[in-house]
Amino acid sequence: MKKILRFSLGFIIAAITIGMLIPFMIVSMFLGKRRKNAFNMWVSCLFTPLINKVGQLVNS
Repeated sequence: MKKILRFSLGFIIAAITIGMLIPFMIVSMFLGKRRKNAFNMWVSCLFTPLINKVGQLVNS
């Protein structure tokens, strides 16, 4: 039961984060390729720890 709860919690966190990132992705597409590298760096800095956290929640 606890494992299912942890998994669903991780899934909800991931879904919220993806939902928050979609507008930023649309904005970056409109801004063009000039700022793409900075945006990719920002996404990787934000997204990598979050994915690791979700993975830890699912595995534990």
